[in-house]
Amino acid sequence: CLDVVWRASVFSDSEGQPAGVLVILRDISHVKRIARNNEAMLRISLALPEYPELYELLDYVSGVIKELMETEGGVVILLDEQRQELFLRGAAYDDSATQQRAKEARFQIDELVAGKVIKTGKPIIMNDISGDTAIHIERDKKLGYKTRNLLLVPLRSHERIIGTLCAVNKKEGGFDQTDADLLSMLAGTVVLSIENARFSAELKNAYMEVSSLNRAKDKVINHLSHEIKTPIAVLRTSLVTLEKKLQALPPESWQPTVGRARRNL
Repeated sequence: CLDVVWRASVFSDSEGQPAGVLVILRDISHVKRIARNNEAMLRISLALPEYPELYELLDYVSGVIKELMETEGGVVILLDEQRQELFLRGAAYDDSATQQRAKEARFQIDELVAGKVIKTGKPIIMNDISGDTAIHIERDKKLGYKTRNLLLVPLRSHERIIGTLCAVNKKEGGFDQTDADLLSMLAGTVVLSIENARFSAELKNAYMEVSSLNRAKDKVINHLSHEIKTPIAVLRTSLVTLEKKLQALPPESWQPTVGRARRNL
């Protein structure tokens, strides 16, 4: 389907009578596509601040991928650097069951094509996955989904790659370089928001751990305070009794010692 602008003009013969029509057609499909993409990028940039929570943001970005790429699925794949695992907590699929399975799945870095994108830093277009079956069979088995084609681009943050954006199963035709450029543009737009939300989530988790430790510390202190108060009370009472019995002796022989005991109690 093409978007076309056309212009027409009637031309006349030597006697001034209409002799025909000159028509000029110009394909503006690419121009309109760029305009639509720019409008979409602006809309996305304005919407990103509305999603400060990491998983809500990942779901939003996944939905944007699916919409822009006109695919059955859109996925944000992030790298767990400590475990060297990939997780798909941001996912949007036409099939809700697949979407849920994707969000719960974890893969070793070499179990997905995304691992290669993260290592090389280069986008990958795969319109025919039949030539690389092993990795696709295992992934589709885990997700319960049939993948026909893929487009993946890196999420580059400063000097490192934190994951990929992935478009799955284009509904009409295959992916092309224009799709790759658009998805790369989206990756550049959202990566900072993802990094910020991820950092915020890590801070929140750390705060919850510290709060939990503080609560445990308070419980221990309260328990020890209670346990210590009882013997101290007994000692205070015993000291009062002892003072009464020592009254018959010279004060200088016992008062300094009893005073020291009282101060320490």
